[in-house]
Amino acid sequence: GQKLGGIPVLGSYDQLPELAKRHQIEKVIVAIPSLDPSEYERILKMCNQLGLKCYKMPKIESVVQGLHPQVGGFQKIDITDLLGRKEIQLDES
Repeated sequence: GQKLGGIPVLGSYDQLPELAKRHQIEKVIVAIPSLDPSEYERILKMCNQLGLKCYKMPKIESVVQGLHPQVGGFQKIDITDLLGRKEIQLDES
């Protein structure tokens, strides 16, 4: 067993349904900050189907710049991760 920030690494995407059931997993942490947005979407869909919360590790640059207080400061995957750009706010006035 590998560990990441004290959290055990149990397996890969393909193993997720089986691992979630066997280990009663509630949260998934994606440990590849530079992952392609389409891959984040695929993982997020799988997590939603399994009823799991999905988090990502921050980029090392964010930790170094003090945007995350610690390396283990995981953040929820949001729309900007899937879009690959900042979210656009529509002017509905």
